[in-house]
Amino acid sequence: MVGYMMRYAETYLKAKSILTSGVLGKVITFGATIYVSQLFRTGKGWRYDKSQSGGGVVIGQATHLIDLLQWFFGPVQSVSARTRGWYSKDVEDFAHAILNFADGLYGCSIRPGASDTIACSKYASRPRLKTARSR
Repeated sequence: MVGYMMRYAETYLKAKSILTSGVLGKVITFGATIYVSQLFRTGKGWRYDKSQSGGGVVIGQATHLIDLLQWFFGPVQSVSARTRGWYSKDVEDFAHAILNFADGLYGCSIRPGASDTIACSKYASRPRLKTARSR
């Protein structure tokens, strides 16, 4: 069982409300990043051992971002992605992905960074919406 809790954060509940209201018009594209500070260096423990973690940033952190984006925009239709292990020899530390949705909307990037934050920018036919939440 996986607990996707980002949908219940006040920041993202408000963003979903704004997106659903239509005030922004049609969302054209978006950028979304999940920053994962603990993976921004060489380390030890379960996160760096594929037999215990199942993988790196994609399975451990990005699934939370992907769940949030599907809640905002609907099911992902296709993905083009590339991953890289730099700090970890067994799991990916970086992932850059383009998520394509049914209505032509696309965007996304996942990587480690300086803080535990999820940031999303949505570019629409009217004013832009930018959200950020630090854990």
